[in-house]
Amino acid sequence: MNVLGFMLQVLTALPSLIQTAEVAFSGKPGSGKYKKQFVMDTVNAALAIAPTAGATISEEQKQAVSATSSALVDNVVANINAFKKVKEPLDASPVKE
Repeated sequence: MNVLGFMLQVLTALPSLIQTAEVAFSGKPGSGKYKKQFVMDTVNAALAIAPTAGATISEEQKQAVSATSSALVDNVVANINAFKKVKEPLDASPVKE
């Protein structure tokens, strides 16, 4: 497997990992840093075993994927939190002119 294919597999797993962390730490105020640590530990474990999946990935590439994953986790969680603050459901009906 090439580096791009492996990297895309890791990045596309992030929403699922975030959801798992949300469930695992639900009802625990102030657990945000533990949720992120859970996700990042999983990402870094996947990067560590990349060679066993046939991906040849350099240390620089691992660091780049980890940094990108961290930024994406922060952004996804910020969006989740923003939607939680919305008191009324979003209206998805078409705009009437």
